[in-house]
Amino acid sequence: MSDPRPAKPQPGEPQPETPQPGKRGTPAATTPGENTRAVHLPLPPVPAQPPLAPPVYRTAAFTFGSAAEYAAVLASGMPGFSYSRIDNPTVEALAAAIAALEG
Repeated sequence: MSDPRPAKPQPGEPQPETPQPGKRGTPAATTPGENTRAVHLPLPPVPAQPPLAPPVYRTAAFTFGSAAEYAAVLASGMPGFSYSRIDNPTVEALAAAIAALEG
């Protein structure tokens, strides 16, 4: 029965390079794949005429510059949104509109 493992290089032979997915500097680490690009589309341009009503945000998560920034938003130490089930700009706009109606 033959050994399915690749043969080890002999002394003096060049060593084969082991692929390392996600290694910095490789195309895989710098160019997002098709699935990532399909989900993270470019933002639409700002219209020349602003909308009459606030837009509806249909997102589940928001980006942060660092873990510390995310922690500060979660702890209510800085304004922002963490996750749409907790809060989001659309719900905040609705709450402000209802509060204005109630006086």
